[in-house]
Amino acid sequence: MKKLAALLTFAICFAAAAEELKMDGPMELFKKEWNDGTMTGKNTHSARIGGKVYPDIWHYWYVDSGLTPETIKLAPLNAISPDSKAAKVWKNYHPILAKSINEKGSMSFPALLRNSLIMIHTKKTFGCAYGFKNPFDQEVVCYIEGRLLHEKQAMIYVYVKHADGSVTQLVKDDNPDAVEDVVQTYPGGRTGIRHYLKLQIETHLKPGDLVVIAGVRPDLNGKYVGKNGGGTFHINGWGKPYNPVISFEK
Repeated sequence: MKKLAALLTFAICFAAAAEELKMDGPMELFKKEWNDGTMTGKNTHSARIGGKVYPDIWHYWYVDSGLTPETIKLAPLNAISPDSKAAKVWKNYHPILAKSINEKGSMSFPALLRNSLIMIHTKKTFGCAYGFKNPFDQEVVCYIEGRLLHEKQAMIYVYVKHADGSVTQLVKDDNPDAVEDVVQTYPGGRTGIRHYLKLQIETHLKPGDLVVIAGVRPDLNGKYVGKNGGGTFHINGWGKPYNPVISFEK
């Protein structure tokens, strides 16, 4: 009986140790920390994982150069102040992150407007990115499932940027099996096509590793993007069934 009790205790402890911790989507804390000003001047905000809040886990960038994970150079998209001139001009698009903001309160693109990473009025037309770092001080297994809504012209990569600077590509959307087109019906009967990258990822993350979701526009590379803008992707999938679901296993 003692052996059986010991085995049961071990099994229970192992199951608890292998419990998956779900990470909530970024938008709730993104909006909160942008609105209360604690994110101003930063490109990071907190994440809620297994009910606990971890600071500076989600990151946002623009792609300063490069078109592949091996060549992409990321630079921060920082939160503008909710009291700035740009925030008032773009009041219907909060929260806002931008490449830069000048002393008069006007911002430069690329930018993140609400939940869309876009390029407009800029020659920085390589792309944009967001992602998250391993929040723990140990190696974990990370699972990413769901779909990522993006512009069809954008090339989307999901990759790990390791603490030593190397990268491991996890998925990109030039694989026909990795993409899905969904017909969307809008009010009034108009229809459109939503283009998704399917995410079924399992990867190991060491402390300091970053998972990066990057969207680049090779068709706009080196060109000035005018008033029509150039989109890459949306952080939220515009519908709970499509939003990426992220979890960790210690």
